[in-house]
Amino acid sequence: MIVFRRDCLDAISKFFMHSNVIDKHNQARQFELYLEKCWVTLDPYFRLHTTILGMNVADCWKVCNYHGLFNGHKVNYYSNDEQLMPIRKFAGVLSFQLLSFADCLKKTLMLLFLLLF
Repeated sequence: MIVFRRDCLDAISKFFMHSNVIDKHNQARQFELYLEKCWVTLDPYFRLHTTILGMNVADCWKVCNYHGLFNGHKVNYYSNDEQLMPIRKFAGVLSFQLLSFADCLKKTLMLLFLLLF
């Protein structure tokens, strides 16, 4: 029979209270963003690309929340202030920024090409 002391159980419960950070990240990617469910494919390379894209979006979302870009002040990593901007809305904003940057870059390169030739 195994007997645990109370302080040992307290330490274990504190550890598992904060150790589910990876699970929360995967849950945000798989169940809140769910790109793999929206873009159903049989191509394994496209599925891998979709998974990596979802991981990058979830990483950026977590970093922006941690540094206080959503609410103006830095928050504790374990806090639940991520609902100020849901991950799906953040993915839309991030996509818009990437497309706007690509359009701006294309115009700059066209202007540079016209000036050089």
